[in-house]
Amino acid sequence: MSSTPPAESRAEWAGQNSRCRTRSVPLGRLAEGLRNARLRADLTYRQLADRAPGFSRPTLQNAASGRTLPTREAVTTHAKACDTEPGPLLKLREEAVQVWRPAHSAAPATKRIRDEAGLAAALYNLRLNAGNPSCREVEKRTRTSPGSIRVPRTTVHRVLYRQRFPSSRTQLKAILVALGVPASDHAERLPAWTRANRRRQANGQDQEGQAPPPDHPPPDAPARRQRPEAAGHPRQPSPPLP
Repeated sequence: MSSTPPAESRAEWAGQNSRCRTRSVPLGRLAEGLRNARLRADLTYRQLADRAPGFSRPTLQNAASGRTLPTREAVTTHAKACDTEPGPLLKLREEAVQVWRPAHSAAPATKRIRDEAGLAAALYNLRLNAGNPSCREVEKRTRTSPGSIRVPRTTVHRVLYRQRFPSSRTQLKAILVALGVPASDHAERLPAWTRANRRRQANGQDQEGQAPPPDHPPPDAPARRQRPEAAGHPRQPSPPLP
């Protein structure tokens, strides 16, 4: 096994090492531990992704960057792909959880979610807690998760960026699974969709969050002139020119 790290690793080290100094100590130690495990295994991130089913190269790079808190699944998979015992790395992650505070959105407690804004804020926070995966990565996880439906990347983007309401509880469940929410929490989170959707229907909103156009013009709208033929009257011929 080569003792010289790949050029990819040498290039990233200086930038990532300096960034980690500005983050919490446990998170920086976790990122360093993940990188060291990969270096000891003499793997590039592309090779690591080949040995880590369900995780892309950008996701694994992000997990070891020190900028975000990776999920337990990401840490465990990363360690096993590098033939490393995941226990010490998971312990570092638990320490990082206690001090890492991302810029969370103000979201109500799950049982108090009553509208689309509350559900959107909750999804935003869940994505941060999952390590802020890309929309492409979330789409991939919905495609590979057992018992889950595939949610297209464009739909994932619209839902996570508050441009679209989840079309069904099944779609929301697929996104929850992709964000690493345990199945035991689904029974509490899925009814929030029902409450928010009930509010949307009461407000007359369509799937994109906008009020649908009325079927009839408002009472104060000026009446459109009807052609004589449409009203059932024959059109009178024009008088001949003199």
